[in-house]
Amino acid sequence: MSSFYSPEGIQVEAPVFNTLPRLPTPLGSFLYTSSYFRNLSVVDRLTALPLFQALLEFDADEETYASYDAMSARELFRKAGVSAKLYREFLQPILLVTLFAPGEQLSAAAALGALYYYVLAHQADFDVFIFKPWLELINSQGCRVLGNNRVVDVIHDDESNKITGIVAMDGSGERTVYDADVVVFAVGVQAMQRIVASSPALAGRPEFATISNLGTVDVLATRLWLDRRVPLKNPSNVLAGFEPTTGATVFDLNALQNEFADEPGSVFEVDFYHANQLLPLTEDAVIKKVIDSSILRFKGAVTLFGPGSHQHMPSTTTSFWNVFMLGDWLQQGPGAHGARGLSQEKASVTGLLAANAAASSLGLKSQVEVLPVEEDEAHIAAGKSAAQTLRQAARAFGLRSPFL
Repeated sequence: MSSFYSPEGIQVEAPVFNTLPRLPTPLGSFLYTSSYFRNLSVVDRLTALPLFQALLEFDADEETYASYDAMSARELFRKAGVSAKLYREFLQPILLVTLFAPGEQLSAAAALGALYYYVLAHQADFDVFIFKPWLELINSQGCRVLGNNRVVDVIHDDESNKITGIVAMDGSGERTVYDADVVVFAVGVQAMQRIVASSPALAGRPEFATISNLGTVDVLATRLWLDRRVPLKNPSNVLAGFEPTTGATVFDLNALQNEFADEPGSVFEVDFYHANQLLPLTEDAVIKKVIDSSILRFKGAVTLFGPGSHQHMPSTTTSFWNVFMLGDWLQQGPGAHGARGLSQEKASVTGLLAANAAASSLGLKSQVEVLPVEEDEAHIAAGKSAAQTLRQAARAFGLRSPFL
């Protein structure tokens, strides 16, 4: 289980769904979590019901998705009649730790993508361990991972419309050119923006130039070693309301990671999202009474899925036939893989898609299977189909969405 804390204490706990009988969504989630809410009334929770129309129709087609992408999540919740308490004590904190920003800074479409996954789909899929020793696997295949090297330019061949090499610079400032059959950019938004800014061949292509319009969010990551064990009710926790517009996750590493199981004191991983106001603080201001600590500041480390951001997101393929991209900041509209709205999962899926595209560009037949998410339950699929039919009928009569 996991707990959600506010300054008033535990607000709600999330049970492990895969140990419970599966019920039609969202009935299962509603029933199984009802007894775990401490302060949020059923009346407040029921004010979220009008959001179901948006959840069913937001990705029906590109035009509909764009209309939701143009508004903020907070504006969507306000129009739907969500209670102030539900937004303040539940929806806002959930957005802060899943999409890393408050509702007024998030695209409604991106927020709906994340909520769809948690509310209408996959109630039993939140307890799967997905991390494997990928680096060891890569090395075992004869590959090399070069740390402390950053890409500063690309070598472009106009005649073949391909990137034939990349220019990397190490920590000493020395530049090295690496020949390339294919190039896959597996970096975050800020890193990609810097690469484009220093690479004229990329900056001249629209799909790369528009990446400069994407935003990012600051992260403060801390690891605390205490001088004694401080028991937590659950090993995975969410914090919100302690700092304005900042959310945090707290993980008990003694319970979650074998390497800390025998530590005499508690070891906590505390990550703060949308931590703009926290980054300037000194270590002493962040950490008060601990035996040891590690503090890492990541300026612009995670993607901001802001209103209107969808139009600036690239796809896996590019206008160079041998250049591909991956990351949580790629397009996630209609037809995208169901992992959208979930940063780590989406980055992993787009990585597999980019690898397959790269292999195909070289004429290789070996392909990695990209498993789809579970199909919508029958009643959800029927609801989405009905919503799409109604929108198409309205357009046929000249009726357009009231959204800007």
